[in-house]
Amino acid sequence: MDKPLFDLMDLDTSRLANEGVEVQLLHPTTREPLPAFITIRGMDSDAFQVIDMRLADARLKNLRRGQVQTAQERQHERCMVLASVTIGWRGVSLDGAELDFSVANAEKVYNRFKWITEQLDEAVADRARFLKS
Repeated sequence: MDKPLFDLMDLDTSRLANEGVEVQLLHPTTREPLPAFITIRGMDSDAFQVIDMRLADARLKNLRRGQVQTAQERQHERCMVLASVTIGWRGVSLDGAELDFSVANAEKVYNRFKWITEQLDEAVADRARFLKS
């Protein structure tokens, strides 16, 4: 009796990575769920791949010129990548006022709140989030 074939489509992370998933933010120290949610695409999304390749090419060109990226530039780049793959958010406020979503606002938030950047880095790289349950 033949074994059933394994279909790679069962493990296709790119579809949900392109659609994005909602990530509930957790308190930075207690890890308690917060009433704030960010919808973000995964690292297997087309958007992530395009920006990742573009930045890698830029880094290589700079290295050829003898220019090395500083840690501060790398951190800013990391926030820019996350902002570019962020689709939206809800429940996010800053200084007592609801903060409208925009890529620019996302980049500002991610640069200011490192704990959010860390949580989103984990989420973007967690392929299990981007598979059908």
